[in-house]
Amino acid sequence: MAIKTIHDTTNKTWFITFTFFNWIPLFQVTNSYDLIYNWFNLIKEKYSINISAFVIMPNHIHAILHLNTSNNLNKVSSQQGLQKKQSPEKETLPRQ
Repeated sequence: MAIKTIHDTTNKTWFITFTFFNWIPLFQVTNSYDLIYNWFNLIKEKYSINISAFVIMPNHIHAILHLNTSNNLNKVSSQQGLQKKQSPEKETLPRQ
């Protein structure tokens, strides 16, 4: 996920949305709703973030997160802790 702006996130509440490419219902197709619950547990424990509310849909999620400390929202939203194994670095090809 590309985030171009770094925000001051200390003691702030954020409404975030994650969507799948072309609105493909991947949560439903792969039955992987538990990945979101795992991510919520991870950010709660690792970053002391409160999840105030959330909705998990088949192709996207909405969440309201409250960051009590100076955690970086960019780092939290791109957290790699959901993967079972860390994937090797992929070579990035230039766009044509």
